[in-house]
Amino acid sequence: MTHETILKRDNGDKYKITVSVFVDMMKHYWSFGVYHCPAGKRKFTSVCDTGESLTLKRLPKDQQQTIAEEKYLQHVTAAEVQAAKLELWNQIKPTI
Repeated sequence: MTHETILKRDNGDKYKITVSVFVDMMKHYWSFGVYHCPAGKRKFTSVCDTGESLTLKRLPKDQQQTIAEEKYLQHVTAAEVQAAKLELWNQIKPTI
């Protein structure tokens, strides 16, 4: 499952947080990505540029994730990411 949240800053810039949850044999994995759209533009681009992502692919998987999350958290707060995760959880949680 994937969920997107768009945040608008005071200067007109927009940030899109994409949150995903994967379930595999009773385990779940969360991931997220952050995209930026400058004021007056319509196209979102990743906050990690292509050169960085090519360098990241050479590192171990857990180290890749840590570096990417640090880069993402330079643009959005951990509370905003947590709020996006909570929105996704509220969409998929089972109701009785």
